[in-house]
Amino acid sequence: MENINTPWGYYIDIIPNEYGYNLKKLVINPNKSLSLQSHNKRSEHWIVVKGNPKIIIEDRSLELKPDDHFYIPVNRKHKIENETNEIIEIIELQFGNYLGDDDIINY
Repeated sequence: MENINTPWGYYIDIIPNEYGYNLKKLVINPNKSLSLQSHNKRSEHWIVVKGNPKIIIEDRSLELKPDDHFYIPVNRKHKIENETNEIIEIIELQFGNYLGDDDIINY
């Protein structure tokens, strides 16, 4: 499995695009965040395995901890922020009939 580097950290495709789902590990570096985004064709399920991310979905903001999980329905704006000095690790399950990166709508 290969690390895919991003401006916020990196991710690893654990199970890439198999039978309508992807399974990824996201690693968000200290004081970094993913962009505010949504998807037209997939939902996402997040499980926090390390760290304390701030999750933003639409107009709600939540502080999560390890073993917490969160569901992002199709078409909902969402974001992960790491406002700490430690890395955050999240397991992300993407589920839908199309899972391409071009389904990311950035705001």
